[in-house]
Parts: sequence; structure tokens; C-alpha cells
Amino acid sequence: MKQPNKMKLVGKVAVAKDVFSMLAAICVAVWAVYGTWIKNEEYIADLQVLELQQKTSMHSRILSEMSIQKLHIKGEGTVFSISVQLKNIGNEDVRVSLNDKTILISKIDFEDGRPIYGTPIYIGSSRYRGFEKVVWDFIDIGPSEKYEISYVSRINGPGIYLVRFLSRMRSSSVKTDLSNNFGNNSIVEYNTGVDRIINVE
Repeated sequence: MKQPNKMKLVGKVAVAKDVFSMLAAICVAVWAVYGTWIKNEEYIADLQVLELQQKTSMHSRILSEMSIQKLHIKGEGTVFSISVQLKNIGNEDVRVSLNDKTILISKIDFEDGRPIYGTPIYIGSSRYRGFEKVVWDFIDIGPSEKYEISYVSRINGPGIYLVRFLSRMRSSSVKTDLSNNFGNNSIVEYNTGVDRIINVE
């Protein structure tokens, strides 16, 4: 009668071991899932912090676009209307300079296939300043705002010409970036600009 009891005891021990093994495996699996969930939550939290930093940090971004229209006028030379559109795609106000040297025209000659740029002609002063209401040599453009400027110039000789708009930008973030990257007394400037090549026949 004692032998069957011993066998029953061995069987119960074996069953207990199996149950313990199953419980251990379940605990390991649950811990693994929990660890993965914690890591995912930390990753999502880091992304949310980064997104918040990007939204709250100030950035200056001015997109410059240029279109040139040939005007048919009797007489010598060819008159061109040059339109520059400035669009603020950043998230802070930006001051853009518009002095006489903001836009230029330079004739291009070639030597051994390489371009040689002639003396530039600055036409920034061709922007009408006004009389009673005068425009200044800068404009302030807010976030998502755009501003269009018109220039006019006559080119007397045929050839290939470069038309370049290049303007200095001023803002709080630009000042900070310049100081951090180049020091307080740096001569480096942040600009916005666009180039176009035209053929004058």
C-alpha cells in the first residue's frame, strides 16, 4: 500500500514542477511584454518632447522666388520686369534688407567653356520708393506671410545675363545662430536669395 502513495507523491511533484515551469514561462513572457511596452512609451515620450521643442523653438526661413518678364518697348535695348516673391516659411518675424545692392545683373562671357562674369549692375534702386508714403530699405515678414517686390531694368546689348537677388536676413534666431556658430564679431551673414539666367537677343 505504501508503493502507490509514493508514486502518487512523485506524480504530484512532477505536476508541481510543470506548473511552476509554466508559471515561470508566463512571468518571463509578461515581463518581456512589459519591458517592450515601457521602451515604446519612453520612445513615444521622447518623440513628443522633440516635437514640442521643434514647435516652440524659433526658426527663420525665407523662401525666395523670381520671375522675369520681357517687355516689348520700341527703342534700343530690352526692358525686363523682375518680380521677387519672399515667403516666410519659418515661425518668427524676419527682417529682410532691400538696399541698392540687393539685386544685380551681370553679363556672362565664356572662355574655354568657363563663365566669366562681368561687372555687376545693381538695380535695387529701381524699386519705387514712393512720395507721400515711402517704403524703407527693409521689410518685416511674419510667419506664413509673403511679399512681392518688382524691379525694372533695360539691357542694351544681346547676350547671356545673370540676375541675382541676395538679401540679408535679421531675426532673433539668426542672431543666436550666428553667435553660437561663428562668434559675436563674425562677418558671416544669413541671406535669402535666388539666381536666374536670361538670354537677351
